[in-house]
Amino acid sequence: MRTCTTCRLLLQDSEFYPRKDTTKLTSECKQCKTKRSYRRYDEFGRYSKYGITKEQYDAQWKKQRYRCALCRTDKPSMGKRRNQWNIDHFHAPNDRPGKWRVTTGDTFRGILCHSCNVGLGELEKFMGTVGYDRVLEYLGSRVNGSLLPQQRRG
Repeated sequence: MRTCTTCRLLLQDSEFYPRKDTTKLTSECKQCKTKRSYRRYDEFGRYSKYGITKEQYDAQWKKQRYRCALCRTDKPSMGKRRNQWNIDHFHAPNDRPGKWRVTTGDTFRGILCHSCNVGLGELEKFMGTVGYDRVLEYLGSRVNGSLLPQQRRG
């Protein structure tokens, strides 16, 4: 049993991470360390990763009236993801999924819910593979699998 230096609770040893440099345990419990890590990411990593400041994020969020920029929902996620809004940004042609890199603020487009962020990412990937013109031409020429009225031949 040991006391967490952050929450001051007396906890079982299993509630603490092992230290990397010794066989001892950390002084902060797992729950407090996780909370601190998320807070640190939000303060330092989340915004700088996209080349923006928290103030720019907050200004955009207010401009969007605290809703998803695409579907306008006020709920960040419908899936199993934790409750966090996604920062939408332009992907350079050479970007690889999961590659962490600092971008400039001019790549920041808006704030999306998880569903719209995933859907938009897949759409961009698909349109990049097939070609924007071909996809738009296809979508513009068909409604429910049939030709539009002005394209039917009499």
